[in-house]
Amino acid sequence: MPCNETCQCHRYKPAPTPSSPPPPPPAVEYKAMQAVSAILNPETVAAVNGATAEKIEEDRLEKKVVLFQSLAANGTLGYDQVTFQPHDKLKKQGKGGVVGYYGNLKPIPSLKFGSTLASIVQDNFIHTYGVLENDGALWLLSPIYMPVTGAVTIWGIIAGCNDSSGNGYIFWQDLAKRKGIAMRDVSKVDGKTSTIGGTGDSLDQTSIAACNDSEYRYLAFQTVSQELEDDVVVSEKRTVRVVRFNGSEVDIDDIPGSDEIVRGQHTKIAMVHAVDASKGINRIYVYFTNVDGRLSRSYTDIVSGQKISFKTAVTTENSITVAKHANLSVVAAKGKNIIYTVKSVDSEISYSDDKWTYSK
Repeated sequence: MPCNETCQCHRYKPAPTPSSPPPPPPAVEYKAMQAVSAILNPETVAAVNGATAEKIEEDRLEKKVVLFQSLAANGTLGYDQVTFQPHDKLKKQGKGGVVGYYGNLKPIPSLKFGSTLASIVQDNFIHTYGVLENDGALWLLSPIYMPVTGAVTIWGIIAGCNDSSGNGYIFWQDLAKRKGIAMRDVSKVDGKTSTIGGTGDSLDQTSIAACNDSEYRYLAFQTVSQELEDDVVVSEKRTVRVVRFNGSEVDIDDIPGSDEIVRGQHTKIAMVHAVDASKGINRIYVYFTNVDGRLSRSYTDIVSGQKISFKTAVTTENSITVAKHANLSVVAAKGKNIIYTVKSVDSEISYSDDKWTYSK
């Protein structure tokens, strides 16, 4: 006898077959990323007003570099502190080495993959900023965790510096509004965001570097220009540019030879202000990589009342080659700049000296 809707076998409708859960997102391999940000520890940099030459030299030898970095274990923030001249050996990542969290508790404030770090000094404390993986937003990571309201980046590439008054600024590419590179005043909780002139033709996903002297701020990045024929791109030029600014005053200089060095590829950039009054040195140095990761350098002398004018870029004398997954950072010492990065033949961060050129 055929069954019907009132029989026992139709009293209960069968439960629907559950759909398969979505696959988990792929694990981020932070071994394939190395963010690094080097900065002088302000507690070890003595004021030199009225000090003797011997005291100044003594203080210089005691300066320490704080080296912030992404941890390969989980993408969180780690740090190491070393003296230089002579330079201490850098610690390796892991317990007992670079200070940081190596566990896997959830949630972990991991950095956005491929992002960079930026360190500045405010109120005699180092403030380090980064972009987190979970929201793509800019955060203060040290000395406390705190979001920077309204600052969201696409790629997480940032830079930072101070101004002559000690206020801190963070820069990132403002791709959403297609206005160029944005600058946020982070010295105030409600600091304003503005756009830097001369950055409207910045290359998408450009590396950014920033520094300052006693009067100006400096920003280095890549530009892109295209030659079209019948709306078809027939050639493209990518140049490393430096913008010097103070308020509404903007000075722009493209580094000679940089387009031939980068050859249409993205480059990694670092920049530092170098001073030695006894030798008459007052310069801005810019470092950037070629297609093979080999490091080139250019600089401009800072002369009061004159525009910046960068020298034709040349390869560094020690032929540093930067690993593809690594960023780089630089600080100035006496007579040389010290570059922190992962070299192509290494797996850990190391340092290299690049001596200043004293001839004009």
